[in-house]
Amino acid sequence: MIKIATLDDIPRMLELGRELHEESRFSAYPFNEEKTNKFFETVIDNGDNCVFLSVKNGEIVGGFIGGVAPHWSCDFVSAFDYTLFIHKSHRNGTTAIKLIIAYEDWAKSMGVDESTLGVSTGINTQATARFYESLGYQFTGPMLQRRIK
Repeated sequence: MIKIATLDDIPRMLELGRELHEESRFSAYPFNEEKTNKFFETVIDNGDNCVFLSVKNGEIVGGFIGGVAPHWSCDFVSAFDYTLFIHKSHRNGTTAIKLIIAYEDWAKSMGVDESTLGVSTGINTQATARFYESLGYQFTGPMLQRRIK
């Protein structure tokens, strides 16, 4: 089942967020629970964002956080993802597809022109990109990183 997140869901979202953080390229940086909690509060309460959760057997097993924003140079409006997080035991099933469909339906209701999904965690990057392409997303260019500290 897919549901819209509430503030009561934040403790479980924090658990899943910490797991994602520890698995990702961002694990080089300390997880900031207070900051993450505030982010979750903000996106849940902001109408330009969506927070969908996947619930199985009464437990939150994954989520999708997205937003909408106008392009900086024109009237084009795009929907985008902040994060897609799914507990390892629920990957490779339909959880991600259901969360993305909920996000796309929400984006359509927001009148967006286009949706973008990023792959920047460093977790199964190529497989994730292929999965997004299987849903009709087109590769538009790479995201590169470099530590400058």
